[in-house]
Amino acid sequence: MGIYRSNKRWFQAKKAAKKSLEVRQKLRKNHVIQEINVHLNEINQQQLNTTQHMIKKYVESSPIEKKRVDLVSQIEQLPQQEVFAAAHLFSTMRYSKGSNKNEILSPYLQNKAQEFISQNSYKHQSVQSLKEMNHQLLTNNKKLNKK
Repeated sequence: MGIYRSNKRWFQAKKAAKKSLEVRQKLRKNHVIQEINVHLNEINQQQLNTTQHMIKKYVESSPIEKKRVDLVSQIEQLPQQEVFAAAHLFSTMRYSKGSNKNEILSPYLQNKAQEFISQNSYKHQSVQSLKEMNHQLLTNNKKLNKK
């Protein structure tokens, strides 16, 4: 009987937390809508028509177009010091040769580059450990040359 009650309370707590989250999200959404309404009241009819057209176009657009709009929005929200880095990222993370020349690297290669950076950039190696590694590599090289 005790297990049933604890499961029932856990379920009730989970349900209450979900309801609370939904209420907070709805309040946040309503706040954004109110803020948009304030801005809409301040613009002229031509700007209002243009805004309506843009919203309608976004709602009716394909998933690719929505992704493009989201991407442009992310770029517009970048801090000033990251704009040049983002531009450099777009220009350098492209295939330099082959049939895919000048196309953006595949997500697979992007993930591999990110993994490589995170594995190697944050390692703190002492001078002593680097000397030992160098000595080990030289020893292995001599052994291979003797064979």
